[in-house]
Order: sequence, then structure tokens, then C-alpha cells
Amino acid sequence: MAFSPANAWLEQAESDMRVATILKNKIEADASGFESHFYLYCQIIAKCQQVVEKAIKAIIAELDYRRLVPFTIGFTHTVDPIINRILIAPARHKDSLQPIQATLKNNLPDIRAVMELAPHGRAGAQNPKNTEYPYSNSSNVLIAPASRNAFQWDEVQRYHRTAGLIKKKASELIDVVKVTP
Repeated sequence: MAFSPANAWLEQAESDMRVATILKNKIEADASGFESHFYLYCQIIAKCQQVVEKAIKAIIAELDYRRLVPFTIGFTHTVDPIINRILIAPARHKDSLQPIQATLKNNLPDIRAVMELAPHGRAGAQNPKNTEYPYSNSSNVLIAPASRNAFQWDEVQRYHRTAGLIKKKASELIDVVKVTP
């Protein structure tokens, strides 16, 4: 089955959200406690980052498809240019965009925080804190993202909540009818 661009991005965001939720629920259901699963925190947060990224790309793909907000999606982890484009959309589209714009504005600090955790090493520098590759802490000690105390349970909850909100708004906007070839 072929998908519209927006539905393709949203379908993948929904898959990532399912995985993040399964892992989060596994931890919450385990009587041994949250701390015994610290090695999964980076995995859940990585999936949440992917949900946020793909849901935002789904939103802009749908707005581009509807010819409301022209935009070409790139294959980078950067979503700030997309968010900025959605937030400055012409006033004549406010009815359809207002709920999404409000959600993006209200969650911008958490969106940016989880997006900063996508791997994006810089030439000549240690990788910043991320969910996939070893990084250096403030004492220049190399840390694996799956290490104890690399991430905290409250971060897992915060980013899972943010990913769910952004995906929900993307789902509400996008026509769920799949396009066939």
C-alpha cells in the first residue's frame, strides 16, 4: 500500500511510539522497580525523539500537500526550521493550524530538549549527550547512554509525554485515508 508523504511519516512515528510505550510499560509493570531497567531509558528516549521528529515532519508534509505551508523535508534530525515555518504560517490558515501551533509553542522546551539528544557529533569535539553514542560528561569522562544515571526516569516520562502529544496533534491534522497508487 502506498502512503501520502504525511501518512508515511506518521505511520513510522506511530511505530516508534508503540515501541517506546511497550518498553515504558514493561518497566512500570516490573516489581523490581524503575532503577533496575536504567539501561532501557536511552532506548525509550531515542524512540521518543524519533516520534517527535517524524510527527513534526508529518505535520509539515500534510501542510505542504494541502498547499498551506510550502516546505521540502530533509533527512536530518533538525526540526526547528519546520516548527518555525508552522508557527509563522499565514493568518488565513489559523483555524486548522492553531491547535498544532499552540501545542508546539507550549512544548517547545521539551521538544528542543529531546531533539538535542539525537546523535549529532561535531567535528573535532566529543559528542554531546545523546541516546546512541558514548559522550563526555562535564568532567570529560566518557559515558555510555545505557549507563546507570546517564538518563533518569523522569526524563523518560517527560519525553514520552511530549512525543505522545506531538504525535496526537499530527494524527488529528492528517487525513488517515491512505492514498493508493
